[in-house]
Amino acid sequence: MKILNILWEYRYIILWAVIVVLYALTEWNGFKAKVTALMLDAKKLAKDGVLKDGEQQVEWIILQAYQKLPKRYQLLNQDTMKKIIKWLYSKAMDYIDDGQLNNSTTAKQ
Repeated sequence: MKILNILWEYRYIILWAVIVVLYALTEWNGFKAKVTALMLDAKKLAKDGVLKDGEQQVEWIILQAYQKLPKRYQLLNQDTMKKIIKWLYSKAMDYIDDGQLNNSTTAKQ
């Protein structure tokens, strides 16, 4: 009974926390989509010879992400952004490999 009383007393805080988590999950999907689009742009530039290697591509993506993405995404520091981008890159390479996310590729993380 005591737990129900506590839950009832803090029902608005709990509801607010659930809303924040759902919003963050929604924003995460939007963030992934925008970074994936930037990765495709970087690959096009690499094909055209503008970007020479993978490290230049990652740096270009981070720079573009800071310039193009909304301010709420700029709260991430560059090291965190680099880790997220490398993780997304490895997942994209895994999916391109055989159309499934099954860790069948040895892309660098």
